[in-house]
Amino acid sequence: MALTLNGSNNTIGGVAVGGLPDGTVDADTLASNAVTSAKLASGVGGKILQVQSTYNNGQASTTSSSWTTTGVTVSITPSATNSKIFLTLSNSHYNGTNNHHCYFAYFRDSTNLGSDGNGQQLVTGGSGNGLWNTISMVYLDSPNTTSSVTYSLRWKLGSQGGTSYLMYSSSMNLVFTAMEVAA
Repeated sequence: MALTLNGSNNTIGGVAVGGLPDGTVDADTLASNAVTSAKLASGVGGKILQVQSTYNNGQASTTSSSWTTTGVTVSITPSATNSKIFLTLSNSHYNGTNNHHCYFAYFRDSTNLGSDGNGQQLVTGGSGNGLWNTISMVYLDSPNTTSSVTYSLRWKLGSQGGTSYLMYSSSMNLVFTAMEVAA
């Protein structure tokens, strides 16, 4: 097909795929949302779109065998329904009582994201009081929404009872982060 120019409509016809010189079409030339993730090369997804963090240094304790809030939450509003939310948390936990189990789980609003009935992380007490354990939890969630979601860290004790502390000392800091990852 021959190349045709239409000056009254400002259009060019008959251009073959790859027929324009490099640099002719830039990002400003493309219409909004003209390039979808399906049109991108493999491996282009997975970019971090936003990061929301909360810092907490308030002490919490529990004696409950039911899921109880620690008071540690972070909210995020995904920009697309196919985005993933990567959660990460690191802190210290203190067992105040001998030989007991403490379970931790992430919740999305009221949904337990734990992979089993007890949650994602088990911190086990040993012999003797005053045992420190490090909590380090990561999770990749698919909330399938563009509405705001609130993630929280909750905990409970096993059947042995006892008392557990989060941030036993007020000089400790806990950082809970939610990152939106592009599909």
